[in-house]
Amino acid sequence: MVEFLEKRMSGLRLGRVDSDTIAGSKDALFEILEDFSHKRLDALVGTQMVAKGLDFPDLTVVGILAADAELALPDFRSFERVHTQLVQVIGRTGRAGKKGRAFIQTSLPDEDPIASIIRRDSAGFILREIERRRECGWPPFSRLVRIVMRSSEPEPALEAITTCASELRGILPAGVSLLGPVSCPVEKRANWWRYHLLLKAASMTTLAGLLRQAGLAEGGRGKVYVEIDVDPQSML
Repeated sequence: MVEFLEKRMSGLRLGRVDSDTIAGSKDALFEILEDFSHKRLDALVGTQMVAKGLDFPDLTVVGILAADAELALPDFRSFERVHTQLVQVIGRTGRAGKKGRAFIQTSLPDEDPIASIIRRDSAGFILREIERRRECGWPPFSRLVRIVMRSSEPEPALEAITTCASELRGILPAGVSLLGPVSCPVEKRANWWRYHLLLKAASMTTLAGLLRQAGLAEGGRGKVYVEIDVDPQSML
């Protein structure tokens, strides 16, 4: 994006904020934000790092690229996250009594997280999202445990999660759902191959008892490391 703007708008003073540009320097982010605040920069291009917690009274235009990208992720919180991120980014503009404009790039303008922003209907979105969660039995109407098996090679982790799922199905009590196993959306991270399954029930007591009965605990199992994530905040 920086290269695109530099070609289209020569002379524009650009700042870039992402993990690459500020890595290794605790002062790099502060310096870039200070330059932008004091108008030594004309525009900032960044990741979610610039989406919240910043106050620039003279900022009047923001743009969000690929605003719908996270909607494709297999995570029940994706609608909530997209809507929240849009609210945060748009909230950076139009402060100190000035009018602001927001440009949203999307191929899914009718999806509720985006359409509700356009209609300025965040309250309605929250009510509809709660109802969607209720119908599907997702939190806050259930409790979750995510089990991840990871290893340096894919085969041991895949075999371990498949065996784990089979054993759990053999002792699964009434009222507990087992989803998976499948590869994690980010299948390989930091040289680890990762596969997971999800347990869902109305009570964490039920899930905890199931884990004890199955002898599941976090830690190493030969070539495989087991992760137990209670009420996971991310499915990646």
